[in-house]
Amino acid sequence: MSDYTALAAFGAAVPPPLPHSSRLEEACVAFLRQDCRELLFRDDLGELADSLGHDGVPYNFERDTDRLCLERSIHRFCQSASRENAFDVYVCYCEMFRPFGTGYQATRVLLETLSEHEGNSSSLLMKHRDHYAHSVYVFLLGLALYRGSAPLRRAFGEKYPAGSPARRAERFLRLWGLTALFHDIGYPFELAHQQIKTYVCQLWGIYPEHINAVQYYAPFVSYRRMEDFTAIPPEKKLCVGRLLRGFGGENESLNGLLASALAGQLGEAYGFTYPQALEQLTARPADSMPYMDHAYFSALVMARRLIAALGPNQPLGDDVLDALCAILLHNSLFRFGLKGKGAPLSLDHGQPLAYLLMVCDELQCWDRVAYGQNSRTQVAPFGFDLTVEDGQVDLRYFFDCAGEDPRASSAWKSMEPGPAPCSFLAAMSKFLDLSCLGVFSLTPEAMVKEKKTGTYLSDTKFLNLYDFALALNARYDAGLGADEMAAGGLSTLQTAMAQSFDQLSLEFKLSNIAQAKGFARHLEALGCFYTDRAVDYPVLTDFTDRELEVLSRLEHQRWQREKEEMGWQYGTGYQNRRERALTRRHKDMVDFSRLTPEDIAKDAQPMRYMIRLLSLFDGLRIYRTGHEGR
Repeated sequence: MSDYTALAAFGAAVPPPLPHSSRLEEACVAFLRQDCRELLFRDDLGELADSLGHDGVPYNFERDTDRLCLERSIHRFCQSASRENAFDVYVCYCEMFRPFGTGYQATRVLLETLSEHEGNSSSLLMKHRDHYAHSVYVFLLGLALYRGSAPLRRAFGEKYPAGSPARRAERFLRLWGLTALFHDIGYPFELAHQQIKTYVCQLWGIYPEHINAVQYYAPFVSYRRMEDFTAIPPEKKLCVGRLLRGFGGENESLNGLLASALAGQLGEAYGFTYPQALEQLTARPADSMPYMDHAYFSALVMARRLIAALGPNQPLGDDVLDALCAILLHNSLFRFGLKGKGAPLSLDHGQPLAYLLMVCDELQCWDRVAYGQNSRTQVAPFGFDLTVEDGQVDLRYFFDCAGEDPRASSAWKSMEPGPAPCSFLAAMSKFLDLSCLGVFSLTPEAMVKEKKTGTYLSDTKFLNLYDFALALNARYDAGLGADEMAAGGLSTLQTAMAQSFDQLSLEFKLSNIAQAKGFARHLEALGCFYTDRAVDYPVLTDFTDRELEVLSRLEHQRWQREKEEMGWQYGTGYQNRRERALTRRHKDMVDFSRLTPEDIAKDAQPMRYMIRLLSLFDGLRIYRTGHEGR
């Protein structure tokens, strides 16, 4: 039986998995290939004769292609762990499941706000680590644990029955993606809170080892006037009315909605009531110390977006509300508030999303970019792998030993095995019953960290990649010249997006994004780079003919590798775009020397166009270093 049944049914080549970098990646790919067969298929379209997909391909055929896109995006992220490739995972999930009614465009403000705040303001903090790529790692950890843990699959199936194992896996992927990928989007609220305390530490000369002392007497930012932020729009009251405990005042708010759900889910087990839960939620933005609870704001932001996307009188799903509660509980509310002296959370409590998010959020402490002043000097694992099978969960954390010995660090010591569970797992066990997943073992390992490849001089916010991709596609589709597009400015790009980019399949959206990513790599070969900083290098205003040939060759090679990884092969004989898409054959998958001048121009002109395009975004310019690249 093929992993991609609709692709195979039309005779399209089904590419094998790419070489994996870890057991974690292997488990995630196996989950997608084997557990999620027929992902998002429509049962009423069992035959492949319909033409509901892009370019007239069958609907289910396109769903198979979308799943392959997600698989390849996960592979790229696991190989590089870069934010640029984490970006692709977000795009795939949002385009496939459309959690806010439409695809990534409706979601990007949430994700880009988080990433921009982290990249630009977190260096002012004492302690802070990345949450953007972190959330993708958390997502992948959950897929691997679901794949390997029968108790977790059983608990999820009991909570969310969905017929066949494949449909249960599909429902898990949808709900887990909603929970894991967005669980930290409220972090900018905590950043502002922490910045003031860091400023006070610097003013008073409080050193890192004494940082806890300032938590109790330093001024801090709190949030009031929350009534409008937590209000449920009147036109959406019917969407959530059945989920509210009462009406009037705070009951008829997002706080009331979440407090009602928490009390119904965990109130009996942990001895708290709806009014007590509501009181804690209402107090969190004003009284949180020593840390602001970003999970509370993440849940609020997600709730507002999800409710806004509901149609008239369309109910908010109970499972979606569970995802919101999981986000709300993952930071401090459960362990330092609602839990009290109760037992650690287990799968028996009937909240598998909350349980899994807490587990994965704690385990994901490797390869997190350190932004904070103290965080940058702390030793932390750079890599991780796990094996989950037969009731055994084996964890391995890798520390770089190229410099100072990591064994002397507090991170290593917390993971050292001994007669008792290491302190890392012991700390988790205070609020999580890890035995639900099996017997845990943890091993720290010292090794020389390999240098990452694919780092280039070009420097800008990677989030512009989406705008670059929109504009590149708009030029292909609308036939606008580079000067016309550049003269039109950002408004033209937005119009082009609405008219053309949203009409593409996920595969071709990612292809445009990949082309935009490749620009930095191509420039490096010419001894050039782009940046929004003022640097003392010659500005490039156009490419020479020789440079355009180099760029064309590199872009063709990149495009051909991309196509091959997606299962495309060389071929002719197709009569139109539908036949080309179904057979996944393309006449241009040949050596660069065999391309026609017209084909070469298709690769060269977008590179020239990017010179004009880059200047529209944050004043980016292309510079020459004065020597040809590597």
